[in-house]
Amino acid sequence: MFSDKGQMFGWGNNEYGQLSMAIDVNRNQTQIHTSRYLKHDNMIGKISDVAAAGSMCALLN
Repeated sequence: MFSDKGQMFGWGNNEYGQLSMAIDVNRNQTQIHTSRYLKHDNMIGKISDVAAAGSMCALLN
């Protein structure tokens, strides 16, 4: 989800790190059940759109 303020929020499996959240190898569950703010690096510039499918996500700047 992409807010009108340019913030990204995500949820889902995150099995492959597609939510850009660190995976804790000591935990069996990587599922994110509620939306969480996804911090991003300003080096990629202003994000204008977000897409996700299967085991991937993409940002458009």
